[in-house]
Amino acid sequence: MKTLEIISRRGLAKLIKWLLPSQTPFKTLPHPEKPYTLLLLRPARIGDLLVSTPVIRAIWSHYPHFTLDMLLGEKNAQLLSADTHLRQIFVYRKNPFRIWQLIVTLRRQRYDVIIDLGHDRSTTVAILMQLLRAPYRISLAKKTDYAANIVVPQQITPQEGHMIQVLGQLMLALDDSFDMTTLRPYYPLSEQRQQWATRQRQQFGQAVERLIAVNISASSPTRFWGVENFIQLSRLLLDNDPQCGVWLLHAPSDQAQANQILIGVGSERCQLSPPTPHIDDFAALIHCSDVLLSPDTSAIHFASALGIPTVGLFQTKNTQWHPFGVPYRVVETAADTLAAIPVEEVFGATRQLMQQCGMT
Repeated sequence: MKTLEIISRRGLAKLIKWLLPSQTPFKTLPHPEKPYTLLLLRPARIGDLLVSTPVIRAIWSHYPHFTLDMLLGEKNAQLLSADTHLRQIFVYRKNPFRIWQLIVTLRRQRYDVIIDLGHDRSTTVAILMQLLRAPYRISLAKKTDYAANIVVPQQITPQEGHMIQVLGQLMLALDDSFDMTTLRPYYPLSEQRQQWATRQRQQFGQAVERLIAVNISASSPTRFWGVENFIQLSRLLLDNDPQCGVWLLHAPSDQAQANQILIGVGSERCQLSPPTPHIDDFAALIHCSDVLLSPDTSAIHFASALGIPTVGLFQTKNTQWHPFGVPYRVVETAADTLAAIPVEEVFGATRQLMQQCGMT
């Protein structure tokens, strides 16, 4: 069924391309000094949006006269709700009637520029770009770049660089001399959520000066490091530093494993994180920690955006999703599961990072 849906979308995209007149291609956006209205497209997952924030930041910081709207998906729609640099956020929902309503609403905005913030093929985004018919449509070079009339070559690919660097090449469509080294992720965390997280941390008491957030949850079973591994690591961290605390971050679906780890560690300096019904709550807990350890890339991207030193557990093929712009250590395995990574390696990497950051 999924295959038929994909084939149908691609067929529709080609039909729209054939029916609509082609537009003049451009190398870069003409007259960027004009007060353009932009629509940024990223209806994908949480991590995909977080690694796109450096481009969003670069646009509003270098072109404050632009008006920015965003189209997000149901999975990441909450992430930038506190971002005052965005005028409106629209949500793409997989419902034919809702999609039609969305297209009508977006066409009424009469956008000057549409930017596809994705690095890979997305037929859905290509169809939207074609139907909205903005004068300037920007995309990285990829299989669905036919929807754009400003196509940026991928001189840095996901196999060669970090995903932030890959997406950052979109800025070359606005300024072909853009300094890629200035790219930095961000996350607009509300003051209310920061204060809430601070109150949660205070429950550890004054004896805990350094708090390590250990995120046990991951997007797939092969990325779960294992209950016993988390227990052994937490014990080592606490035994080697009497002023250290461990915060067990977990998704609601991993509550049982989190309880097992908590009981196995058996220390008052190891606590479960409070419930996080909103994504801002989860981000705030990371922001209120001193170090994050995680097998999940979304949590790692939050830490990068919030300036938190990070230890990431990875399979070797995922280098484009490493931490970015913060002190970090990566522990990798070529095995099919992260559970193959030895506890001693993770502990050593964590201690090295803490020493680098002056926490020991």
